[in-house]
Amino acid sequence: MTLESILLSGLSMMCTVPMANPLGRAQVLMNREQTDVLLVTDHCGSEGQHVAGLLTIEDVDSGLKRHGQRALAMPVERFTSRFFIMCDKAESLHAVLEKSQEWQARYVVVMDREQYIGLVPVDQIASAYSNVQSAA
Repeated sequence: MTLESILLSGLSMMCTVPMANPLGRAQVLMNREQTDVLLVTDHCGSEGQHVAGLLTIEDVDSGLKRHGQRALAMPVERFTSRFFIMCDKAESLHAVLEKSQEWQARYVVVMDREQYIGLVPVDQIASAYSNVQSAA
């Protein structure tokens, strides 16, 4: 089973926010989309959009604790985590789980060549892998 099968099953999510946006706008997006994580993007001239990091609800809470309400006007990039893994959609769940454990990642950015196509929590990958192993 591959990451693509998880994407096709509808278990992935992908809400994005530009890294220059204020944290307050990202917080509103998280609430509206009912998600705990956003994919933070940056625009690089001729290369287009690329993944700059992740913003989790924990990052938002930490920013608010550290800076108070002023944090809501600060750019998302100040709170973005750059500790995530990127995997190709064709990679096996087993290989992705090994990588995620090695890098202690909680989320996997799923790529199709140079384009990001999904964001999947590692716990969902582990659950899908466990289900496949149980059925075998």
